[in-house]
Amino acid sequence: MSRNMYFFNPNDILLATGIQESSLLNPTLTDSERLKKIANYWKFVILRNPLERLVSAFRNKLEMPLQYSGIYSETFEMHKRHILEQYAPNKLLAWTNSNGTYNLTVDFKTYIRWVVDTPNDKLNEHFIPMIHLSQPCRLRYHFYGNFKRLSSEMNLVMQRYQIPTEYFYDHSKHLPGQATSSLVQDYYSTVNPKLKTALLKDFRREMEFYHLLFPEDDGTQYELLGLKHPNTTTSHTP
Repeated sequence: MSRNMYFFNPNDILLATGIQESSLLNPTLTDSERLKKIANYWKFVILRNPLERLVSAFRNKLEMPLQYSGIYSETFEMHKRHILEQYAPNKLLAWTNSNGTYNLTVDFKTYIRWVVDTPNDKLNEHFIPMIHLSQPCRLRYHFYGNFKRLSSEMNLVMQRYQIPTEYFYDHSKHLPGQATSSLVQDYYSTVNPKLKTALLKDFRREMEFYHLLFPEDDGTQYELLGLKHPNTTTSHTP
């Protein structure tokens, strides 16, 4: 599934080109031009419960067979091979000896071990903590949205930018199968306590920051892991 499908009609080449040209990642921009955009742009970020986000990334990028993983499928197939090379070389060897006649798979526990062991600067953007991607202590956002309300949050942003309603986002159209939020407990039940502790150590600031912004989240997913809800009365500067 193309990223373009989420926000605009893929056939609208003019709009796609305009978004690319206005991006901070546009390679033609100078440093001063980027700083000017940062200073003058209305900035927003959509956040998701960190534990749920890790499950979602696994389901979409590593658990799905190659043919269903979208335009980045080859990249994530390489991720699978890299993970198995580190943690399950015999499984990778068996797959190689079969000439790839079946889907290469990585289990969730091994995936979490890889996330914990890998430095953030070596992780793909889908697995790295959001505070390292969005840098909220360095870049001041005007709006923090919650993935739980993705359709309404994104449409508010689109109204702010005066984007035509025909491009408004309907999250329900992009939810094949069972929702990740209902499967979090099942996935983490396969992870041993020692590995959970290591994961939470790495993601502590991410989780505290999320709950500082969205205190209405009752911490259910922490309880599913046998954890105490973070104390949001303490300092949460990333």
